[in-house]
Amino acid sequence: MSASAEVGVLRGCTRSRWMWAVGLPVATAAAYLSVAGDRHYLSDVMAGAALGWGVGFAVPYLAHRHSADPRVPALRLVPAGEGRMLAAVWTR
Repeated sequence: MSASAEVGVLRGCTRSRWMWAVGLPVATAAAYLSVAGDRHYLSDVMAGAALGWGVGFAVPYLAHRHSADPRVPALRLVPAGEGRMLAAVWTR
């Protein structure tokens, strides 16, 4: 959820507010229900939420940002292994 909303923000999508407004309550409800249903501990849910939000923010931010300064590093995905895989590389 955070990745799609962050991409929307970075691309200037006017509907990105709706992604956040709908996605966060749905994610919170799913987290609450998994704790209430004795499927997970609260610490598991909180750690998963922090990790999910961090990755969901960092990957789109690093991969989609457009900088006027070419010295700012960016994350790029390039073909590797005879074109059957992708590798993440930092470019300047």
